[in-house]
Amino acid sequence: MLTSWKQLAGIVLCYLSSFSSKAQATIDYLTPVEGYFSSYPHVHDHYSRVRDVLYPGLSEYPLVHIIGIPSLLSEYVLSIEQQKHNDPHYFLIYKQSKNNLFSTYPKKEGEQVVVDTKQVEIRPELALALADLFTTVVQQVRYPSIAPHDVFEDTTFIFVTFPQGLDVRAGQTESAAAGPTLAALLAITRRLQLLATRRPDQEVQQTLLKEVNFLRSQVR
Repeated sequence: MLTSWKQLAGIVLCYLSSFSSKAQATIDYLTPVEGYFSSYPHVHDHYSRVRDVLYPGLSEYPLVHIIGIPSLLSEYVLSIEQQKHNDPHYFLIYKQSKNNLFSTYPKKEGEQVVVDTKQVEIRPELALALADLFTTVVQQVRYPSIAPHDVFEDTTFIFVTFPQGLDVRAGQTESAAAGPTLAALLAITRRLQLLATRRPDQEVQQTLLKEVNFLRSQVR
């Protein structure tokens, strides 16, 4: 169940207030996304199925894709995009599989995968601010030292950006290892999940825009 707006607002403010004191034993930057030749076979197979199931119908040139891959719960993708090039309207699309795709792999012949899809129109300034925020964070990707984490209570978040529509860049983080900046980024991601499932209230979007702009000022 998604957290309420008031709870999430408190979480975001708590994370943002922690910038003055750097957290220890966490990673506060995105790391490279595991690729075909740099991941274990089961990871590659899982990611391939997530893409096969959740990507159909999404734009090939969005502003941002956010992929959430929990260890045990169902996977999802958030996409911020325009339906047409130079279209003044921006949309937030949220697609989530009914079941965990890793536990049902390999796909059985004739199996139908149930996907829940939500779509809402969002303000252009919010869409562009989110694109700038995620692009800025992705551009700071670097390799970490090896850090242990509990895979049974973790979620992998992958952020894919398309700077100027000409390039594809990505970075990832594990929720359990996220430092204060990334924790704030994940809180905003959860806000987007909630926004996609409700009527796009203008006041809610304005509040989210302020939080996004504050975080943008912190990551530059």
